[in-house]
Amino acid sequence: MFFYLSFLRPPPVNSFLSGSISITPQIANDLRTELFDGAQDIYYSWAPHQAGIATSYFALSPTTKPVKLTTWRRSSAYKEISVPSPPGIRDGQAWRLVLTSQVQGKPHIIHLNDHELGKTPFPVFSMPIVFHSRNTKASLVGKQEQIERMYTFPLASNENVCITVREQTSFDLDKVNR
Repeated sequence: MFFYLSFLRPPPVNSFLSGSISITPQIANDLRTELFDGAQDIYYSWAPHQAGIATSYFALSPTTKPVKLTTWRRSSAYKEISVPSPPGIRDGQAWRLVLTSQVQGKPHIIHLNDHELGKTPFPVFSMPIVFHSRNTKASLVGKQEQIERMYTFPLASNENVCITVREQTSFDLDKVNR
C-alpha cells in the first residue's frame, strides 16, 4: 500500500509576511481511510510561485533546503503545527509549501521508476500562498482546497516526463447542483 503526505488542516490562501502559517499534516492511504502506522519524519520547504508559469517548470525549480518539521505518529495525527514563512519574502509574493519524507535528491518529486518507490510517503505541494504586509486590505481568510503531486517516469529516449496531478481535497456535497 502507498501512503501519501497531505493536509488534514490545509494552509491558508493568504498569509502575513511575518510569522508563520498553521497546518496539520497527515500520512494516510490514497482514500485517507487508513492512517500510516509508525513514525515518519516530515520535512518542509518552500518554492516560489510565479503566475502563468507551468507547474512542471515548478517541479524542476529549486526549493528552499528541506527542514525537519515534525515526526508524525498516529498519537499526534491531529496536532496543529506552525511553519515559518519563507526566507526573504516580500509583499505580494506567492510561495508553495512542500512536505516531504526525505531530503536527498529531489524529494518533492515522485519518481515512478525508483526501485524504492513506496518505501516512504509521497510528497505533497500546497497551492500558492500569497503573502501580504500587515497593512494590506487583502482578505486573509480561507483555506486551500487543492493539493498537487508531481510524478516523473522515463521514456524510451532516456528522458523523463513530469506529470502534475491536482487533487480536490474539500467537497461541499450538500450544494450539488441538479
